[in-house]
Amino acid sequence: MIRIAVCDDNHKECFDLEEMLRETAKEKSWKIKTHGYSNGKELYEAITNEGMSFDIILLDIEMGDMDGIDFSRKLRKQLRDKLTKIIFISWEKKYAMDLFSLRAHDFLAKPIDKKKLSDSLFDAVEMLEISNKEINYFYYKIGYDSFQIDTREILYFSIGEKKVIMKTRSKGEIKFSGKIREVYEKLKECGFFFSHKSYLVNYRNIESMRNTGIIMVNGEKIPVSRAHKSEINEMLLIGRGKSRKDEFRI
Repeated sequence: MIRIAVCDDNHKECFDLEEMLRETAKEKSWKIKTHGYSNGKELYEAITNEGMSFDIILLDIEMGDMDGIDFSRKLRKQLRDKLTKIIFISWEKKYAMDLFSLRAHDFLAKPIDKKKLSDSLFDAVEMLEISNKEINYFYYKIGYDSFQIDTREILYFSIGEKKVIMKTRSKGEIKFSGKIREVYEKLKECGFFFSHKSYLVNYRNIESMRNTGIIMVNGEKIPVSRAHKSEINEMLLIGRGKSRKDEFRI
């Protein structure tokens, strides 16, 4: 399933673009799911507050309440999302340098040409398929059934009553039998670390580090125990660079 967000403050253009995406997907035999948003702020809140995640975002540049450029800066820098493919759309053609710095996949001029949209999507999907081959998965069981999840989807693990609780970006809360220490042994090479004896956190989905704890990209605060503070600070210095140590030291 390819998850695509369409963000345009013109509701008719947003609707028409979603319809064009569905037609293209049908022609290419792709399975897609589209979500429409009217501005960057709405899309950003869907990602940070509702746990939504997307493979491709078609993003209008000129919008009120956070335009496409501002949204993309937040996605790339604050949420540290380097993988989502962004296809900018606009009536204007003057944004080349901004789009380059934001790792834009493509730029499409309005009115959108269906053939150009199809070609751009094909390239994006091809690149996603290549990167997906390098994805790390976490495997777990619920009863007799086995499941897998992309580790990028996982926010953190915590200890529940006789269960491990896995909090995810888009699938909510998942409980399964096991021990959190065993989970750590499987994922310690994928950027997961203990902030507390009861919390195993995904480094990639941290928004900020504060004296009071870790803030995840969905706004949740995770406690940090005194026993793990020095270990975490050392990891942050290595992972983020010494020039930013005061911002993230806890």
